[in-house]
Amino acid sequence: MVTAVLSAEGQRVDRGATVFRLDSRVAEVAVERARQTVMVAAQQVQRQEQLGPGQATSLKAYQEATAQLTQARSELTAAELQRRLLDVQAPISGTVVTLHARLGDAIDPSTALAEVIDLSRLVVSVSIRSVDAPRVTRGQRMEIVSNSIGAGPASSTASAATVDYIGAQVDAATDTVMVRARVAAGVPIRPGEFVDVRIVIDERRDRLVVPVESIVRGEGGNEIAVVNGNTAVKQRVTLGLSEGGGVEVQGDGLREGLSVVVQGAYGLPATSKIKVMGR
Repeated sequence: MVTAVLSAEGQRVDRGATVFRLDSRVAEVAVERARQTVMVAAQQVQRQEQLGPGQATSLKAYQEATAQLTQARSELTAAELQRRLLDVQAPISGTVVTLHARLGDAIDPSTALAEVIDLSRLVVSVSIRSVDAPRVTRGQRMEIVSNSIGAGPASSTASAATVDYIGAQVDAATDTVMVRARVAAGVPIRPGEFVDVRIVIDERRDRLVVPVESIVRGEGGNEIAVVNGNTAVKQRVTLGLSEGGGVEVQGDGLREGLSVVVQGAYGLPATSKIKVMGR
């Protein structure tokens, strides 16, 4: 039975701190009985030593007294251990996030009394497509977006987590692989929270990006229709990384700020007159 609750939800506790006390009356009686047994057994050994083994007393009687003392001490150690276990201690330093037991509750050894989590060592678990798994390695950066962090761009949490584990087995039901990442200390997410994540497998700076809808598959390769005044000209491009609705492009004459045709680009010839609405 729970006789004392020495913590509260949200409270930080150190490793070894007593969180609960259970009814110890029976255990304390057992400890006292074991102590008395040890004392009597020790007196018997002392008396046998005073008589002298093999002289006024037999060697067998001395050995039996010694064995009884050893057994009594072992039983005392076990009784004291059982008593100490009734003071339930925190196994790690962390925060008490849930209390499952209240004062006066009757429990058994399989009952979970509380959950203690080290909030500075949180882990994010995510399932990724098996086809993407070979591109993920330990140490890569995982960016996190959650309600706790805010709804801003994911880049604001660029170093929020580091990939630490990549599953070796594919889930046959979902064709995904489990990936876990260690969350950096101080990131304001909560245990059990759902978050949006992305794993940065490559990073390229100062590159040009166009909407993925503007890419047209032509006879000679990928093309985009670049707008120059009232003319749209098809131009060959080389594709790079893609993310979300954007894709990296490279090509002669491309520069930042150029306009491209996004809708209807498939139907345009190599060069065509166009009218840009809204100008």
